[in-house]
Amino acid sequence: MIDILESFSGLILACWLISLPLVWIFLWIGAPVARIPNLKAGKIFAATLITSTLAYAMETLFLLIPTFNTVLGFGLGLLMGLFVLQKILRVSLSRAFTAWLFFVAAHVLSVIISTLLFIGSFEDLLGII
Repeated sequence: MIDILESFSGLILACWLISLPLVWIFLWIGAPVARIPNLKAGKIFAATLITSTLAYAMETLFLLIPTFNTVLGFGLGLLMGLFVLQKILRVSLSRAFTAWLFFVAAHVLSVIISTLLFIGSFEDLLGII
């Protein structure tokens, strides 16, 4: 159990580190699409740091609870990120949802990149599971 915990915690850390610049770039691109006014780079960075940390903290928490799955924790963290984005960016839920779609896309991409870098290939990943 300890080896699995160490392996997945390393993957979670790699995903988090890779997700930070990706989420920042995707939110920077998604903000004009969502028509978010007066958005500065610092506010996007704060939103990126808080929401990404929240998503991966929830995933780690669910990793420690044996009956739950890390995917459930990560999904719950991403969903909570929607409401955090709404509060940080001070926009309506519909505008926050549009920006959140870019946020989710960046996280999915970071998980794919991290998995390929950390494990090597999807065949190896399927061999582990």
